[in-house]
Amino acid sequence: MRILRSSLLVAAPFVLLACAQPVVETPLSLPAVPDLPGEVLGAAPDGTPVYAAEPQEGQLAEGQRILVDDGACGSGQIKQVVGGAPGTGVATAARQSTCIDRPQGV
Repeated sequence: MRILRSSLLVAAPFVLLACAQPVVETPLSLPAVPDLPGEVLGAAPDGTPVYAAEPQEGQLAEGQRILVDDGACGSGQIKQVVGGAPGTGVATAARQSTCIDRPQGV
């Protein structure tokens, strides 16, 4: 009985040490934007790429946001394009484009 107790005392700290892992925090990163064909003019301060022309249908991932500086919006504005869901039917979302205030530096 005495040997069993001493084994537990030795094993318990080992188990605790083996399970202890340092906590490493990594900064939140945005998903990578796939390369799209077309001329890239730059990027907004938040990293959103700015293109000279809107890419063809199917080239933007669902929910992917880009900016397009094609002159379609008024002064001080730029077109924001959000990729829709591929396919057809009621459950799919179409690509959306809206004019937004031009971010500073773009």
